[in-house]
Amino acid sequence: LLSGCLAAVLRHLPEAQVLVVDNASEPPLTVPDGVTLLRAPRNLGFAGGNNLALPHAEGEHILLLNTDVTLPSAEPIRILQAALDTYPHLAALQPTLILPDGTLDTCGEYLTPLGILWHQGYRRPPGPHAERPHPVLAGKGACLLLRRAAIETAGGLFRPSYFCYGEDIDLCHRLWLAGWECWYAPTPPIPHAEAATARA
Repeated sequence: LLSGCLAAVLRHLPEAQVLVVDNASEPPLTVPDGVTLLRAPRNLGFAGGNNLALPHAEGEHILLLNTDVTLPSAEPIRILQAALDTYPHLAALQPTLILPDGTLDTCGEYLTPLGILWHQGYRRPPGPHAERPHPVLAGKGACLLLRRAAIETAGGLFRPSYFCYGEDIDLCHRLWLAGWECWYAPTPPIPHAEAATARA
């Protein structure tokens, strides 16, 4: 998964700084030229791994990308970057993610009045809800473009106690509380082999 993910990033975003966190895997990971490898002393999870990488990231825009996500082109990320540059109130943007069967992963995450997490459009064919930009409680951390300045005002990236899952919702909630906004932006679909890394 990692090799395919990195090959797509290096091919479509050659100017990007690419950081990979090795969460204490054995044997240690190897990465291609042009990629910076950071090795954690133990498995810090998705939350802790990204926290480890953030101080090494130099850009004003931070793209979180799971190993089970494959960029089909540069266009989806360019659309997100342009939106962050155009609308200074935006802190986080999630693109259109699709599952291997062609259905939607999610067009944003919400909490129902009962406090139950709801993934908008999950496992439904792409439709009108996926074709318009709209505010969301949270974008999915599998592929999420963030404004560095917003992260800093919201108290940092992820709370390590979340380890894996839920950390993106907590982050985006804190961004809203800090006065920023989180949106879903329609883009050319990006394939996400949901939970492929976690299953392993």
